[in-house]
Amino acid sequence: MKTFEFASPLFLWLLLALVPLTWRVLRRRDATGAAMRYSDLRLFRTLPRSPVLALRRWLPVLRIAALALFIIALARPRFGMVEREVIQEGVDMFYCLDISGSMKAEDLTPTRLERAKKLTKEFAAKRPNDRQGIVLFSGVAFMMCPLTFDANTVQEFLDSITFDNVDGTAIGMGISRALKTFQ
Repeated sequence: MKTFEFASPLFLWLLLALVPLTWRVLRRRDATGAAMRYSDLRLFRTLPRSPVLALRRWLPVLRIAALALFIIALARPRFGMVEREVIQEGVDMFYCLDISGSMKAEDLTPTRLERAKKLTKEFAAKRPNDRQGIVLFSGVAFMMCPLTFDANTVQEFLDSITFDNVDGTAIGMGISRALKTFQ
């Protein structure tokens, strides 16, 4: 599980001190007037402005932002993963599904395979504490999904099952393949 926390959260109270400081800086910015008054300022309006002067306006804001980031750094933010031992009681089970050509028959809607996938998904969703896996067979048997507690992974594997072009229905090989995994 991902976590986020501050090792020293009391330092975050210092962020409240930035509120009056920000108010003071903004008030001073508005209150500053010209140091000298000229009778005619048209001459100065034609002069090009320096980019440094434009950036200078942002200097107080940048200082307050740096101070805020420093305070947050003092609070020592930490990201990480927490390992927790979860004790789950359940059983290990494999779903052995036939993907041979005979499963293309439409005596069940839409096909036998689609109906078997749907029923298997419904059953698998009701078993969150069990380790589940999938073995597919037609002419040969193979493990599609090893035993896992992750029900979403099993659902995704079930969604991706398609027919096999190999002839035959080696149900014994499918069951044997699942049994070997238990050993």
